[in-house]
Amino acid sequence: MTAGQGTPSGRDDGFGRAQVRDVVPVGTLKPIYLVAVPLRLLKASEDHFDDLFRELQITMLGRREPLASAVGTEGTGRRGNPLAARTGGQVQHLAALGAEVKAYLGGFREPARRAIWEASQTGAHLVDIDIVVDAAMLAALRRCERLLVGAAKAARAGYLLTEPPGREVEAWRKWVTYELSGQMEGKAPRPCPFPPLRGSSFA
Repeated sequence: MTAGQGTPSGRDDGFGRAQVRDVVPVGTLKPIYLVAVPLRLLKASEDHFDDLFRELQITMLGRREPLASAVGTEGTGRRGNPLAARTGGQVQHLAALGAEVKAYLGGFREPARRAIWEASQTGAHLVDIDIVVDAAMLAALRRCERLLVGAAKAARAGYLLTEPPGREVEAWRKWVTYELSGQMEGKAPRPCPFPPLRGSSFA
């Protein structure tokens, strides 16, 4: 969904599941339906994105003197440490990629945030999200995967403060990508297989 397109409406469907609907604009965009998405995973994913994008944005603002490039050089009398410089370059690359991904994912994150708000009003544990997607957003999701892999490596090495999300959130994000790709190819929507509550199941 692009800014200014679509009229949202939200309600509880009677089964503890909030629904967020967008009007599909005329064009090359395709409507996609994410069904029975656990609120806990959606919110954890959004919180992680907020933290990561915020840190990378700060890195971009300070790109003239990257913090990572100074690691290990203070008090040594050395300048231009090759490892630190390479690290700073890697973080700057992630920051640039993060800015690009954030811009493209706005069409997904806006209805996702509304779904979180609607669920907070109704107490729903599951949400349905209707969005519109094009090839550019799918490509952005693939770039997002590269961003998340790189950010996780940088965090483990101590170059970023934002830790990777849990494995379940990572698996859920992969499901979203597969689901979007499948529906773009004409496959029917499938309910999200992850349980609404930690330790629960649909059985």
